[in-house]
Order: sequence, then structure tokens, then C-alpha cells
Amino acid sequence: MFAYNTSFHCSVQATPFSLTYGIEAQLPSFFVPDVCRLHDPHLADNNLLRTLHEARDIAVSANLLATDKQKNYFDKTAMHHEFHEGQFVLLNEFNFLNKNKKLAPKYSGPFKII
Repeated sequence: MFAYNTSFHCSVQATPFSLTYGIEAQLPSFFVPDVCRLHDPHLADNNLLRTLHEARDIAVSANLLATDKQKNYFDKTAMHHEFHEGQFVLLNEFNFLNKNKKLAPKYSGPFKII
């Protein structure tokens, strides 16, 4: 858990720990007198709150950019399907009433397009 929270996430451009607490995490066994903080500890606590809000806003905007980038990449490689009369297709099942959703078949068919 510590490794996940202290690793840099490209989608938010920060570590989850720094977005939560406003400081970079460090192991207790490594003594560092100068803790790298995202805020100036000599100022009021509202400065920490303001800095956390700014960091989270930056993380949200970076995450939206990463989402758009992934969508554009998927759309570039996805193909449009054109169906013609006489083709056989599978039907995606959405009704799992009275069935175990994990074990029920997700597709039925093949059905002929008429």
C-alpha cells in the first residue's frame, strides 16, 4: 500500500499521498531534517488547505487530459462495423433475470440479418 501511495501517477501528475496530506511521504528509517513539503510550514494552516485544493485541481485537469488521450488512441484503432443482409451476428444479452450473471452466457446466436 505504501508503494502505491508513494509512486508517481502519470494520470494525476502527483503521488496519491501528496494529494491527500500535502507532503511527500518518506520512510521512518530515513532521517531527513528538511522534509520536502508542498507548502510553507511557517504560514497559517489555510495555506496548506489552499495548496491542497490547487494540487487537486491540477490532478483533476491532468486526469481529464489523460482520459482524452486514451479515448483518442482507442478511437484511432477502433473500426466501424457495417452489417449486410445475410450476415450472421451474435446478440449481446443484457437480461440476466433469474440467472447467475457470472455464469450466464453473454452472447446468444448466431442470428441471420434479414
